[in-house]
Amino acid sequence: MATRHLIIGAGPAGINAIETLRAIDSDCEITLVCDEPAYARMVLPYYLEGKVDERALMTGGDEWFSEHRVSTRLGVRVTAVDPASNQVALDDGARGIVERRALELAPTPLAEEPHRLSARSKRAC
Repeated sequence: MATRHLIIGAGPAGINAIETLRAIDSDCEITLVCDEPAYARMVLPYYLEGKVDERALMTGGDEWFSEHRVSTRLGVRVTAVDPASNQVALDDGARGIVERRALELAPTPLAEEPHRLSARSKRAC
């Protein structure tokens, strides 16, 4: 039976984790969960300034995920991780079990101040 891995976050760290897992174990099952599309936050200022196009911003697309045999759950947020039982809960009510600990790779934004505009996510633009 293939080992099941869960990657939380679709930025460069998440993509690197997928590539590393595939290189180590070509038969493992990989599921990616992220509440946003797969893109690199550090490229966002260049995108907003028009210095790069959207293609340079994105870290992975449907073709890339298919090629790497990754099941994606984009637009869904992990609401709970129980390391003792290896269970995760998603905001759409789904629950799952992973045999390897979930990897929390997406940075957690600081609390936003009402008077400050933040571009921490593509959705905020």
